[in-house]
Amino acid sequence: MVQKLTILFAPVESVGHVNPCIGLGEVLLSRGHKVVFAVDQSFAGKLSPFGYPSNDRQEWEKYNEVLKDGHKRRNIIYNEWMKEEGYPINTDSTSFPISPFLNIYGYPEELDYTDIRPIPEKWLRVDTFMRRGEKQEFKIPD
Repeated sequence: MVQKLTILFAPVESVGHVNPCIGLGEVLLSRGHKVVFAVDQSFAGKLSPFGYPSNDRQEWEKYNEVLKDGHKRRNIIYNEWMKEEGYPINTDSTSFPISPFLNIYGYPEELDYTDIRPIPEKWLRVDTFMRRGEKQEFKIPD
């Protein structure tokens, strides 16, 4: 007998992060699991029914500083929301906590950094997130 799980999605609050989770959530629901989303109320109606790699390192330091600054600002907003909702705040230096169980990100294998860094333990890369009924094929342009 397969154990039914409760799966929490806590995507960064933007359409590009939330929408891909909906498709994955639909599949999990269809398999009998319970799906819970932890996002801002503005996504409630949509959810209730269910990068770029480069080997050119010239700009990496600048990019990492901009990224770190963005993470700090988002972490402040995230922690304010978590506090208001009665949850523990994120003490990591990331904009969202990293799960000790499983972290999923969607990115085509052909464009990922796996040739220069392995996928960390407890992380899963999927080529694409797809919503029910959608058929898409990713091709690298000539």
